[in-house]
Amino acid sequence: MAVSIKVASRYSKALIQIASDKGVLDVVKADMDTVIELFKNSKDFVLFVESPVVGPTQKKEIFDKIFKGKVNAITSTFFDLMVDKGRENGLLVIAKDFMRRYNVLNGIQTVQFFTSDEVSDGFKNELSNTLANSLGKKIELNSIIKKDLIGGYILRVGDKQIDHSVKGSLQKLRNQFVK
Repeated sequence: MAVSIKVASRYSKALIQIASDKGVLDVVKADMDTVIELFKNSKDFVLFVESPVVGPTQKKEIFDKIFKGKVNAITSTFFDLMVDKGRENGLLVIAKDFMRRYNVLNGIQTVQFFTSDEVSDGFKNELSNTLANSLGKKIELNSIIKKDLIGGYILRVGDKQIDHSVKGSLQKLRNQFVK
């Protein structure tokens, strides 16, 4: 059974509070980055975490083998707690909510920048600096290549989107002709 957003929020809030109190917030953030990457890149890890066949004792042992010496003690204890409470299948949702809270706490705005081709690091830095000045926040720019854009770009900041792609322009033009 999946963990609800409300439950995930409670766990991530508690984890961020404990990590902050212990002065290891940035270390636990790096641990949550690792967890998110594992979910993205390892189908075996996803299957293991979501498996109802693997018992709690085995899951704790496997978590320990995967993360021993690689994560902070608070993170390791948190994994044990998740398994004890039967919430390990919600670890990805909890980690993502942790990252959201971390960014809010540290004034970081995540921005998605979609292009049809790779752009230079200089351009990305200039874009990040412009957005940082405009928004008054630190910018975490995620550059994503989407071949179906043909040209131009799409910039997504929070729930706002600026579409200056050829595909978007053609869609707008098509909509005007339909009207």
